[in-house]
Amino acid sequence: MKNIDIAFVVLHYMNSDTTEKTVEHILSNCDTSNMAIIVVDNASTNNSFDILTEKYSSNSLVILLRNQTNLGFACGNNVGFRYAKENYHPRYIIMLNSDAYLTEKNLLQKLDEEYNSSHFYVAGPMIYGNDGNNTTNPWGKEVINTKICKYTLKKANTDLFFSRLHLYKLLCIYRRHTPFPRKKAPKGYPLPTNPTDGQNLHLYKNYNLSLHGSCFIFSEAFIKDYDGLDSRTFLYDEESLLHLQMLMDGRTMVYMPEISILHVGSASSSYECDENSKRINCCKYSIQSTKIILSEIKKFKKAHGGKEPGEVVVERMKEDL
Repeated sequence: MKNIDIAFVVLHYMNSDTTEKTVEHILSNCDTSNMAIIVVDNASTNNSFDILTEKYSSNSLVILLRNQTNLGFACGNNVGFRYAKENYHPRYIIMLNSDAYLTEKNLLQKLDEEYNSSHFYVAGPMIYGNDGNNTTNPWGKEVINTKICKYTLKKANTDLFFSRLHLYKLLCIYRRHTPFPRKKAPKGYPLPTNPTDGQNLHLYKNYNLSLHGSCFIFSEAFIKDYDGLDSRTFLYDEESLLHLQMLMDGRTMVYMPEISILHVGSASSSYECDENSKRINCCKYSIQSTKIILSEIKKFKKAHGGKEPGEVVVERMKEDL
């Protein structure tokens, strides 16, 4: 078994151009050569995997794996995570979207400094979009709760019902112009933030807030205790589920604005099905993921006298102050 500094896991689907750019940015900008880039093809149905194989077959830093079926986001990434863990024994595993480009020149140095300070389990960088917007991370400053899950399930089921009838646009018109008061989305349990007013969080280092899924940085502590993301989801809400899991297990997450990536987004959008079919799939996956989160909350509440995870976590944080 090798012992490397960083293993990058890049989940590829259909679009070889963006995946190649992701790999090239890592090769050009990463501040250690003691690394591996594991590209996992999630059962692409075109020749994009062949193109990547031809491009990188002679590069010992790039490993190409191929899933026989589309395993979804979490399980697809976990194939690469487990391969890295079992074959390379890395100090860090970084799950990077195939449309996210590493622009940081001192990645390993900054990760080591933070890990030595906070012993974090999961970290996330500042994320820039093509338009220069850099407010994507942190993903959220609240802990998801039962009310949010039930609200999400009700909305997703309604959207799914009308989409299957090809009446979603009519539903949107009704929502915009209904004379009845619209029910506001419930909020989760607010976490301590820096600054305390919760404004401009993307400019400051923050701990234990939810992080965006385009780039998860896992430390050796996480790698030792876990085998990747929760494998029960196919798509959506991986951020909320990981956040909830880390908070319930008492693990540290950190947002690191001193590290940055560029996220161009929509790497495989041109290969998606029609808009209505895509919406139906989105609703189905959202319902699946939300039910899983709700089941975890229920188990937690049963073990903690009916208290929501957010209540217990915030109480712990106040005691530590």
